[in-house]
Parts: sequence; C-alpha cells; structure tokens
Amino acid sequence: MLHLVTIWGLALSNILLGMALLWVAYRWRELDWSRVGAAWRQPFGGVLKPLAVYLAAFAISVASSYDPGSSSRSLSDLFSAATLPLVVVLAAQVPQLRRLADLLIAVGVGVAAIGLWQFVFAGYGSIDRRMPGPFSHYMTFSGVLLLALCLVLARLALPRRSTRARWVEWTCLAVLVATLVLTLTRSAWLGALAAVVLGVAYRGWRRLAALFGLLTLASALIAAWAPGHWERVRSIADPTDISNYDRLCMAQAGLKMTSERPLFGIGPGMVAERYPIYRHATAPRDHVKHLHSTPVHTAAERGLVGFASYVWLMVAGLLLALRQLRLGGEGSEMALGAALAIVAFNVAGLFEANWRDTELQRWMLFLLAAPACLELARCRVEPSAKTA
Repeated sequence: MLHLVTIWGLALSNILLGMALLWVAYRWRELDWSRVGAAWRQPFGGVLKPLAVYLAAFAISVASSYDPGSSSRSLSDLFSAATLPLVVVLAAQVPQLRRLADLLIAVGVGVAAIGLWQFVFAGYGSIDRRMPGPFSHYMTFSGVLLLALCLVLARLALPRRSTRARWVEWTCLAVLVATLVLTLTRSAWLGALAAVVLGVAYRGWRRLAALFGLLTLASALIAAWAPGHWERVRSIADPTDISNYDRLCMAQAGLKMTSERPLFGIGPGMVAERYPIYRHATAPRDHVKHLHSTPVHTAAERGLVGFASYVWLMVAGLLLALRQLRLGGEGSEMALGAALAIVAFNVAGLFEANWRDTELQRWMLFLLAAPACLELARCRVEPSAKTA
C-alpha cells in the first residue's frame, strides 16, 4: 500500500498502485478473498456495495456523455478506486491499519514542513501566491493536511498513549494546524473546525473547550503575523466576496446541468467544456474546470444516481466507524480518525470539489476501508472467543 504514502508524487503513486495490483494478481490463490464477501455483507451496506454502484453509475455516465470520447479519459478513476478493495483484502490486522495511519500522519507532517519552508523562505503565503507544498495545487496540499490532522486528533481524543507519544502527537498537531492556517484555504478551515468540534466533543465539553481554545489562540497568533488572514476569515460569510458569488453562480449552473440530465449527468469531464452554456450572465468567470463543490459537481457530471451512491458510500463508512467506536476495543483510534476524516472531508467538499482530486480520493478510500477492516477483525475475534 505504498502508493498511499507517495501521493506527493502522483506518477510514483500510480506505479506503486499498479505494482500492488500485479502482485495481487500473481498471489491470487494465496489471498483471503472471503474478506471481500464478508465486507460486502457488512451493516449499512458496507462500503463495497455503494462503491460498486458508484462505479457502475460512473461507467454509464461515460457511455451516455455528450462526448463519450472525452469522458472516457476519466475512466482512469477506476484505477484509483482499486485502493478500497485492496485495503480490505490486504489489511487483515489492526496493527497493519495503525502502521498505515502512522505513515499517513508522517507524510502529512512532512509535506507541512515543506509548506512552512515555502512560506518562510520562498515568498509564498499571499492570496496570489498560496503555498502548494510538494503538490501541483494548494487545494490538494490543504486537503492532505486536513486528513492528516483528523488522524492526529483521533489519537489525542483517545487517552491511551504514552507521555512521549502524546508530545509527538501534540507537535504533529501544531505543525499541521499552523500550516493549514497559512494555506488560506477556507473550505479546509471549515472542515478542520468540524473535525475538532466532533473529535473533542467525543471526550467531553472540558476537553473541547481546552483544545478549541488552544487552536483558536494558535490561529490568532499566526494571523497576527500575517494580517491578511483575518480578511480571509471574514470573507467566509461575506456574500459580496467575489469568490463566494462565483461559487453561487457555479452552483446554479450545476443545478441546470443536473436538471437537464438527472439520472447519469452530462458526463465526466464535460463541466469544463459546457459551463459557458449554463453560466449565469453575471458570473465572474466564463470558464471553470469544476464547480467548486463535490455534491454539485458529482450530480452534474454523474447524475443523481452517481451522487446518491457517493452519499451512500460516505454515510456507510461513517456509520461503520461509529459502530466500531460504540463497540470499543482495539483500533478505536482508527475508527475515530476515519469518522473525523469523513465528516471533515465532506464539510470541506461543500465548497470545493475535493473528491475529484486523485491524491485526496486515495486517502479517503483508505479511510473508508478502515472501519470495514476493523469490523472484519472483530468478527474473527468474537467467534474464536466464544469457542474458547
């Protein structure tokens, strides 16, 4: 699963994912494929059923697209989707999931350090020159920071670690929060806020007040060093802000696209080509690559069937994670981390089309698979315990 820790180099990640698939094909007979069947039958429909429906709707939307040839280029998404079943098949033990999560946190802190270097030494940090870290776009960078932040918050919310581990986790949290604030990415800020509130509320209001106060103070100090950040915070709820108004115009265009082809959408990749047709007359931009909202963009490109299956996938993953938290036991921090990430990712996705970002999608597929793997591990333990 090394393709998950090399998303900072997408070409390398693709090579490693391809090698993993070839290895699985070579060792086909030796792998426990009963895990796939068990995951298919899990509560809430599991995560494999909605993924299968989503991919089927995706294929139909390509075939029924305004331009199937152009839309067929998006079929590469099927390659990334292999991440989820790969995790289900290969991550048979909770320690394996935990090691993968540790690696993702390390990657998050590593790319955050690159971003801080860019801010301090390379002239990045203004709204016109936002730091991208090692990625091609600052939105990908902030999304990776957000998901890593959720995994660290989950560790801190469950007090079962040594003092040394706690200090490491607090240090990781400080680096991730500081860098995320400096990215000026409002959607990621809102996602992080949702994760903080949900995560620390899980441990009670006193912990919530303390951690929220510390993060607010840290953000205020950073913003004082970079005063333009306060204006960015204020603009979140400002309907006259040009980027906010542009998103409203894109949402209206997306609704028109969806109403024209409600079941399977106008086709993957067609938003960029057909946006001028649906664009509101007062929209600031004539052309856009996407609609800056995962729900709106998914419904427009892939229709209500694709959108409903996406919602089913996210809700099923969240409910499985909450089920593991309720039952307790080994891997609770993984379940909480997955729950926080699903909530944060989708809150941020209301204002940014983050699901279409390959790097973020691969991490999310791992986080959606984690509760399914915990459920499988629990089912293995319980029968053996009853037998004993």
